[in-house]
Amino acid sequence: MAEYDTDNQNLGGSSNNWLERMHSFISWKVTFPECNNPFGAPMSDKVLIEFATKSEALLKYAELKGTVDGEEIIILKNITKEVEIKSNHPAVVTMKKSDIKNYLKKVELQKLVEAQVPGAQKIYQEEIQRRKIKQS
Repeated sequence: MAEYDTDNQNLGGSSNNWLERMHSFISWKVTFPECNNPFGAPMSDKVLIEFATKSEALLKYAELKGTVDGEEIIILKNITKEVEIKSNHPAVVTMKKSDIKNYLKKVELQKLVEAQVPGAQKIYQEEIQRRKIKQS
């Protein structure tokens, strides 16, 4: 899926938030569940149709991966609701969840994820057509 460099955003001022300090070095990549992964279990027709037609369902399973110099530092899931944060990076692990949420809001990463939904839904629609699934 798409990757985003957030260099063009000015957060202004100095900050104690590590993500804000590293902001210009972080690249973000949005990923959605794969519908035709040959190495995994096939996605059910019901789930495929739901992802193709309901953006809120798809957003729940989207992942946003932050990397610095190619190394994954943070994975965010369910960004539109109660965000789930995964990281092994020492600077991120020690951060408060509220600080991470404030950063996400400040840089509007949810908008980046939402912008990718139509493209992902198109892929699911194509898979529905390929499988010749009838939608009710």
